Amino acid sequence: MSQTRTVLVVPRNLPTGRKESFFRTELRELVSREDAIWVCPARTEGAPDKRLIQGNEDSWIDRPSLIRNLRLLLELPGWRSAVTSLIQALRALDMRSRGRLLLSLPRVIAMAAEARKLGTRRVHALAANHPATVAMLVADAISAEFSFVCHRGDVIGEPLTLLRRKVERSVDIRCIAEVSRSLIVGRTPSAASKIRVNRIGVCCDAHPAPSVSEAKGEKRVLLAVGNLVPVKGHALLLESVAKVRSLGYDVETWLVGDGDERDRLVRIARDLGIASSVTFLGHLPHEEVLKLLGATPGLLFVHPSLHEGQTHEGIPISLVEAMCVGLEAVASDSGGIPELADESGLVTFQAGSSDALTEVLCGVLGRSDAERREARESARRRARALHCVTERAAEEAEALLRPYS
Repeated sequence: MSQTRTVLVVPRNLPTGRKESFFRTELRELVSREDAIWVCPARTEGAPDKRLIQGNEDSWIDRPSLIRNLRLLLELPGWRSAVTSLIQALRALDMRSRGRLLLSLPRVIAMAAEARKLGTRRVHALAANHPATVAMLVADAISAEFSFVCHRGDVIGEPLTLLRRKVERSVDIRCIAEVSRSLIVGRTPSAASKIRVNRIGVCCDAHPAPSVSEAKGEKRVLLAVGNLVPVKGHALLLESVAKVRSLGYDVETWLVGDGDERDRLVRIARDLGIASSVTFLGHLPHEEVLKLLGATPGLLFVHPSLHEGQTHEGIPISLVEAMCVGLEAVASDSGGIPELADESGLVTFQAGSSDALTEVLCGVLGRSDAERREARESARRRARALHCVTERAAEEAEALLRPYS
């Protein structure tokens, strides 16, 4: 019997390093089910598999490349099916997404040609949108099985006709949370029999144990980790911080991350009169964020994401990691976040409501030491029960990706 290989198609860059912790459980399960895997990102700006550099670097509109790619395509057993799927996808997508897919075609053909040589039997995508479109085309071209992972925004923003096509074509659909399952079944009921929840994984062994004692009179620090973009709700957080401070709570606010919103957030903090208590730490390496989580006395993790268009939360990795450390945590009820709050120390509030966030923050800041310790331990137990991956398992998963780095 020929060796079974699974192609993992990922967005943008290859998922190397601890930063991409959500990928670990997916790799572990794939390895347990398949004989081997090989990896190539879906997007043209991603680092390509070294075996595919020529095919990936060629431009689709360059005549010699076009001829070569067409020749490769016509040699593939399922090229007619792939062309049919391509036409259906282009009809369903908006203009920008059509352009991105067309630019990906040389990569699709090169991946399919290599996948055929390797005896690939399944093509697996790590998101339901563009990576799944690319993976489905590759699978069609080589007459292989197709499967994909869905998060949340990737399902919300996908055209219904194209999503239905992917569901029909797939043999297996994995959701990172129950909310993802509900969302895709709501849009495509036929997916129900193929779906199972495979939660994101966090390397628990890499997280320091929480302190069980609190220093008397310590200053409380509100920490938010995430890109400085509107959907993350940082402006809402600053508005609530101003209210909390006006009620007599001496809190500082640290924002880890960078983005287009930074200048506006600086102005908001200044206008609210809290600029001296707000620190913009900028982008920090993942290892530095973990150190910050475990070594800062009086830390309270806040994740104030909004419900906004196609960018609803699935399960925020930064929130899971904060809970694994054993931090008290406050988060909005966006996306799959309430699944973490079940019987845990995580307190949720209505997304987009400054008053609701203010009320929750005051409640958490007013806890006794005993209540704080219980909340921290409860959050830690919950996150680890749902998302824990051991250090050894994480290293084994990452080792599979090193040849492609």
